[in-house]
Amino acid sequence: MSENKPENQFSQRSKFGLSEKAIEKFFQNMSEVDHPSYDPPKNLSLDAAKKIKSKFDKIEQSSLIDPLTGCYNNKFLEHYIQKNFDPQREDGQLGTVYFDVNGLKSINDGLGHKAGDELIKNAAVYIESLFRSEDLVIHLHGDEFLVICKNQKQTDNNIFSTNFPAAIEQRVTSKSPDGFVFGDRYIQYQVAAGIAIFDRAVDGNDLEQTIARADELMYKNKKKMKNFDVDMFNQTSSTSQPTVEI
Repeated sequence: MSENKPENQFSQRSKFGLSEKAIEKFFQNMSEVDHPSYDPPKNLSLDAAKKIKSKFDKIEQSSLIDPLTGCYNNKFLEHYIQKNFDPQREDGQLGTVYFDVNGLKSINDGLGHKAGDELIKNAAVYIESLFRSEDLVIHLHGDEFLVICKNQKQTDNNIFSTNFPAAIEQRVTSKSPDGFVFGDRYIQYQVAAGIAIFDRAVDGNDLEQTIARADELMYKNKKKMKNFDVDMFNQTSSTSQPTVEI
C-alpha cells in the first residue's frame, strides 16, 4: 500500500491478493441478500469481509430469536412473511398451527414468574418435538406459539401426506406434554391448538389471514379444555392429548 493512501483498519487486500472487483462482488451479493441496509467499507480482503459478515449475521440472528425459548420471534415472522412467503407456490402447501399453553397465569400467581418461564420453555421443547427440524417454531408472546410447516414432496423423509391437514393434525395429537418439576412441585399442563392451511381462495395473498384462522380455531379448542387449567401439586397427573380443529 502506498504511503500517501490512508490505511484502512480492515485493509488486508494486498496480503491476500484479491481484486477490488472480487471484493465488491462479494459485498454486493451480501448486501442485497443478507443485509440490504449495510454499506460495506471498500478495499477489504475476502477474509476480513467474511468476518464482518459473520458478525452481522450473529447480530441479525440474535434479533430474530426469542431469548427465553430459543424459538424464533415475532420479528422473524414479519421477516418471513415479507421476504420468504410465496403465495402462488405455497397455495395449499403451507400449514399454520397456533398453540396456546394452558395454565400460565395460574402458575405465575401460584409459584411465581420463574415457574411460569419454565412452563413456557418446557412447552417450546414439547412443540418442537412434534415437528420436523425444517418447520418453523415461533414464540409469539406469553403463552402463544405458532408453527409454520410446508408439505415437502421432494424427499421421502420429508413427505407429510397427500392429506396435508390430516397429517399435521396427526403430529399435533401424537403425544401430550410431559410436564416438569419445579422445586418440589410436578407441574402438568395442556396445550390447545388450531390448524389452518394457506388457501388463496380464502386468504388472498395474506398469510396473516391464515394465521388468524388458526388462532380462532385454537380458541374454540381451548374452550373445550376449560375444565382443566393446570395441576401443579400432584406428583403424578394424567392428561388427554391436545385437541385440534381444522
